[in-house]
Amino acid sequence: MRKAALGIGIILLLVLAAGAWLLADLNRFRSQVEALIAEQAELDIEIGGDLGWRLLPAPAVTAALVRSDDGRWQVSEWRYHLVVDSHSVHGLQFKTEEAQGRCDLEFTPRHSTSASSQADVPGIVPVQALRQVNGSGRCQGVRLRFGNQDFEDLTAEFDVADGIASLDLQAPSVFGGTAAARLEVDASADPLEWTVRFNADHLQTQDLQPWLGEAVQWDAEVAYAGEWRAQGNSALELASSIVGESRLNGGLGRIGAPFLDQIKKAASPFARGAGKTAPGPVTYQGLTGTWSIEGAAQRLNATLDNLVLEADGEFRFAEDRLGITAKVAIEEGADDAAFEANPLLTGIPIPLRCAGTLAEPGCELDNEAVRQLLAEAAKDGTEMQRKVDAIIEERLPPKQRRAARAVLRLLGGSIKEEQP
Repeated sequence: MRKAALGIGIILLLVLAAGAWLLADLNRFRSQVEALIAEQAELDIEIGGDLGWRLLPAPAVTAALVRSDDGRWQVSEWRYHLVVDSHSVHGLQFKTEEAQGRCDLEFTPRHSTSASSQADVPGIVPVQALRQVNGSGRCQGVRLRFGNQDFEDLTAEFDVADGIASLDLQAPSVFGGTAAARLEVDASADPLEWTVRFNADHLQTQDLQPWLGEAVQWDAEVAYAGEWRAQGNSALELASSIVGESRLNGGLGRIGAPFLDQIKKAASPFARGAGKTAPGPVTYQGLTGTWSIEGAAQRLNATLDNLVLEADGEFRFAEDRLGITAKVAIEEGADDAAFEANPLLTGIPIPLRCAGTLAEPGCELDNEAVRQLLAEAAKDGTEMQRKVDAIIEERLPPKQRRAARAVLRLLGGSIKEEQP
């Protein structure tokens, strides 16, 4: 018995010694561990630091200075938890021309995912990766670059579960104000479904100048918020399917733009005082607006002091082509209001038609709509006729009222005779 026990003990010691020799320095298994991480995470990597074991709180293989083959990112420590088949990534530093930052994240591979026609198709987001991984993380000191503009010191928190990803972005300083956005991408759907919610406060429009272009001159502080939804995984698919609404709210400011100049020019016959309609920037006391979009279909309602705009039509982003009809009314306003209408025409909607580009919208009076407007004003019993009659009664001396009504009826009658 003693000999048998001694033999078993020797064998155990040899096994333990062999195990200790194998585990004492995992660096001899560097290529196998690289292959394991690459297979589990579906990434081509190399390990520049030491390999080791971490037994508590759960057995895990640790790798230091893990980096991508293309050098775009590097990890201070990567842990692979053997029992639960999950990964912990600490000190992930990434840097590309479009983005850079530092993140900590946890993720677990999903080994059974449904196939999709879009899974391997290149696009804005990697569909297959979102469907094959569950995880979460937080990134700080993020810099993003859109066009020629850098957005720095951002914080991002993200989560991926069963193909549905969310990203919360906080910007403590952007365009002189603060902003927050939440992006949700449902990669389990086919086509992908996107939802973007955003809000920004105290934006300084002067800082927006590179985005607005030289044609727009705007000096104000505004707030902007909204929600957009879209489908697909390419810029063209998103632009054609986008649906949503956004809201603008701002106080005192000064603005000049081709679209506004053309509105003032078209409305000049209805205005009083050349200084109120001359081309160039307008100083205003308040600006609010709502922009609704459904693919190419656009709807804009805006109030600039006492000028009220309602526009409806199409704008095609890819072609930079617009075609809209609009109604502009100059309401009564305070002495410092940006616009002043002829007393006879205050509050009457002026019909416009615009066709062109954002830089050159090509707005002019919609002559046919003007004719219909005048015909409506001359028709007894209509809302427009009652409004015009009330204006005549309020604004004109008694001796001029009858003449004004007679001219209106004569004008309306001539329009009716010309109509087929």
